[in-house]
Amino acid sequence: MIDVSIKRNHDRDTNQTKEKLLNLVSKSTKKTVCHDANQLLDLYDAYDAAFIAATEYFIYYCIIAAPSAVKYFNAADGGRTWQFIGDAVFDEGINALWQFFDNGGLNIIQRFDKAFGTKIGSLIQDERIKELKEYRHKRAAHRNRNVHEKTSIRYETPIHVLNKLREAKTKIDDEADLAQSIYMLDIENSCAMRIAWILNDLKIPGSMSEVVLKEIHDLCS
Repeated sequence: MIDVSIKRNHDRDTNQTKEKLLNLVSKSTKKTVCHDANQLLDLYDAYDAAFIAATEYFIYYCIIAAPSAVKYFNAADGGRTWQFIGDAVFDEGINALWQFFDNGGLNIIQRFDKAFGTKIGSLIQDERIKELKEYRHKRAAHRNRNVHEKTSIRYETPIHVLNKLREAKTKIDDEADLAQSIYMLDIENSCAMRIAWILNDLKIPGSMSEVVLKEIHDLCS
């Protein structure tokens, strides 16, 4: 799984963030809030790191799942391998997202809400999150048509859930008077930055770049 850590450029930035996080929890009337600045910062950054890691997986999945890329590898007798890679990337992305929702213990959202006295859990209630949980609960090794239909998970579901997580975190950033730490997931721009070198690395004709990007646009719209 992709591992991401958040690093700040200067100690001053870190100290300012800690100060603002402490100020945020001081406004809460909940007894569970944490007053340890280091723990607050670690949890604040863990949220962002998990978000970024999941985002990376689904950016790559959108490229891999583009119909023209699938067609290219099917024609080259590499379709099964390409499908395996795509399914594996999708599943790893689901696992990365699952850090926010894991029911086996205190997940990121529960820990965040407890430490900061926030209500992210109530802000992200959505039908598609249920799709995500159902899919993860099935623990499918790889996604195929039967699993896809059985769990009713949709192509755009992970992207939708990521944007829900971003919206909730942005509200916290605003309350803490911090700069927005995770941004609107512009899947098309993110994919455009990666398509060219991925296709080149895989020896796929560069002329397919625009076709793949259009397909991603159609699938995500």
